[in-house]
Amino acid sequence: MKIFDGTVITSGGAYPDNVKWMSKKYIKERVGKWVERSFESGKEQPDYDTENQWIPHQCEWCFWFAALDLDYGFCFNTQSPNEGYICSEHGGCKYHSDLVKPLELVDVKKGK
Repeated sequence: MKIFDGTVITSGGAYPDNVKWMSKKYIKERVGKWVERSFESGKEQPDYDTENQWIPHQCEWCFWFAALDLDYGFCFNTQSPNEGYICSEHGGCKYHSDLVKPLELVDVKKGK
């Protein structure tokens, strides 16, 4: 079953004999939760557009978002309610790096 572009979820993972442990229905439900969580927290942004239900500062443009593919990624912002969760790129929170100065910046060129 495909969830992310180019990523295939196998039934059983590293379990011996490839034992089935997650149904397609269960996986689809979890993906729905990822999207729901990141959209709910996006409504907390000060300039959230309630009329159009638009999150102006979306996860995909946040310093703390590590993309898994074009639709999902992990949040690494310790201030965010989404920290440690897979989020939709179109979700957000009030702790987006455009709204709040990041607590710690990493110099990518130096690796520090």
